Amino acid sequence: MYRLIQNGQLLIDDQLVKRDIAIDEKGRITAIEAQITPTDEPTETIFDAQGALVSAGLIDGHVHFRDPGFTDKETLQTGSRAAAHGGIRVSLQCRTSTQYLTIYPISKY
Repeated sequence: MYRLIQNGQLLIDDQLVKRDIAIDEKGRITAIEAQITPTDEPTETIFDAQGALVSAGLIDGHVHFRDPGFTDKETLQTGSRAAAHGGIRVSLQCRTSTQYLTIYPISKY
């Protein structure tokens, strides 16, 4: 079984192009083509990404999680979860206080 993302916008060679993406049962991209037609192989899910930018993960190079110092507003855990939900896989935290920061990968949350 595999997943198929159809009609997504991908950034390739500084151009936004419409492409379909096939993903195997282990989550690996197996094909990126202008058009992929579902085969006789069972398809778990077909996503229509019409008009959406498709990316394996984005980097946010400047975040201000409120931890340490203002955990009543946001913690490293809540900020990381929100970032991951929005497609961010790496975030670089800038200090909001004079305290030192502890760095954790987003995947921990």
